[in-house]
Amino acid sequence: DRVLRAPFSGTITEIDILPGETVTMAPIVNLLAASDFEVTARIPEIDIGKLLVGQKVEMTFDARDDELLTGEINFISLKATEIDGVAYYEAMITMDQLPAWMRSGLNADIEVIIEEENGALKIPKRFVTNTDGIYTVQQKNGETIATTTIQVLLEGNDGFFALTGLSAGDTVVAPE
Repeated sequence: DRVLRAPFSGTITEIDILPGETVTMAPIVNLLAASDFEVTARIPEIDIGKLLVGQKVEMTFDARDDELLTGEINFISLKATEIDGVAYYEAMITMDQLPAWMRSGLNADIEVIIEEENGALKIPKRFVTNTDGIYTVQQKNGETIATTTIQVLLEGNDGFFALTGLSAGDTVVAPE
């Protein structure tokens, strides 16, 4: 005799009540949104200070590991959840585009873009020497090898530095 209206369109995926049962405060219907998926990421406490609402993310889902999806952090929980003695914070990610294959409950690897530098040269960290905060590389010019001071713009978690002080095509050698 009553009508329930969902606040969004979607598909009912589960009904947890039978005719004649009494309704309590517990959820009785799961409604999966048709188009508004969010990704929930658990961020360990050691990394939570690096996150901000609005940061871009790149995601690779186990279901389609050859496809890179992008999104943006739109919420970071203030309350931690403890898992195996480690505090984790939930971050909600809005996807830029929703692929047709997306389903609820999929696992993903998520890279949060903390900082980025466009148009900079990048070289493997093993070619860079840091002495008291001064970064140098061994640059080869013909048969001569000279030490060149560089400025590190940012250090990636992929084993590379983005830098200035060299030009595209310069040859650097690994320090001994």
